[in-house]
Amino acid sequence: MRTGRSRRYAMSGPVTWRSVTDAGGAWRDGHLLNASETGLLFETTRPTPPVASPIEFVFTFQRRQGPHGAHVHGRGRVVRFLNAAGDTAAMATTIDTYTILQSAIDR
Repeated sequence: MRTGRSRRYAMSGPVTWRSVTDAGGAWRDGHLLNASETGLLFETTRPTPPVASPIEFVFTFQRRQGPHGAHVHGRGRVVRFLNAAGDTAAMATTIDTYTILQSAIDR
């Protein structure tokens, strides 16, 4: 049984995301700030989906050594927004499901 929040790891890099409920489903860019086994925090431009909206995301989990990382594709829900001033907001999301895609180094 888990108690408390999952440990967060500072991460930096691009994240691509989209709202699952949008009719067009256009992919949007963001910048990853941190991640844990249960969630992500990334900065993105507005407009943003409402809290509890389902999203889909892709980001690269960098290896500590070496030039390549593993691409992570997943789905989650919007939990809250931080620093939501102006044109950008930090969006906190859950990670409900994910798949680690084959990285370039494993090919």
